[in-house]
Amino acid sequence: MSALISLPFLEISLFALYLLPGFYYLEKGERVLDSQAVAPIPAWLWLLSKTLVFAVQTWTVATAITLVAHGPDVRWRWFCAAVAWAGLPLLWLGFAGASRYDGISAYLFPSIPLLLGLQAPLLLY
Repeated sequence: MSALISLPFLEISLFALYLLPGFYYLEKGERVLDSQAVAPIPAWLWLLSKTLVFAVQTWTVATAITLVAHGPDVRWRWFCAAVAWAGLPLLWLGFAGASRYDGISAYLFPSIPLLLGLQAPLLLY
């Protein structure tokens, strides 16, 4: 049962640390990030919109996993707070970690210890 409890948080970590950087490197390869230098939208607003889009996607997938694993008998206020508490810092960590490397291949191995460190408390639980 405790493994089912940790599934949404594992999904949040995988989403934030691997899917988000994958999108980042895709946009970098298509020169979308270079166009931000001349875009009329401020960089902070672009980053905020990206964060909100990925946060909504993360919350949706975590909710689907929770509904499949536990059904509707969930304390939804605590669930939403936990997903926000775990998700937003991880999304920002994914942005910060991905921007330090040139590609997903260079990012993959340094991110594995980070992912394992983030999941260690769940394994202890």
